[in-house]
Amino acid sequence: EKVIFKSSLELKIFVWLIRNNIHFKLSKHRVKYIDENKIHRTYNPDIVIDKKIYEIKPKKLINLKRNQLKFQALKNYCKKFNLSWGIIQEDTYNINAQENINDIFFRIKSEEIYLTEKNHKRLLKVLKNESKNKRS
Repeated sequence: EKVIFKSSLELKIFVWLIRNNIHFKLSKHRVKYIDENKIHRTYNPDIVIDKKIYEIKPKKLINLKRNQLKFQALKNYCKKFNLSWGIIQEDTYNINAQENINDIFFRIKSEEIYLTEKNHKRLLKVLKNESKNKRS
């Protein structure tokens, strides 16, 4: 199964997991919640490792009301189906950015990670930002 990522953080986490032989799969779980405008919504958490469902979110987005609603819905969903859940953030794993970027290219080339055109643009943006940060 090819891995498709939605954010640069997801990409880095996926590569770290692959590199460290941690088997994961994209989540097919559909979690229903009611958003802040009282509209019924459904979302897919990011990945599953064993019987634990994970959402990958940067720290700066954790406390957004919409995300808090999603996390509560995920918690209730997992309780109902006897699963557990967690949040993976940028500091959950010891990720060396440069080493990770090199590995990303290897994983894309070997087709373990699928790069859509949209994700290609995201990756270029991430590389550009990381290059700027190194020079600062």
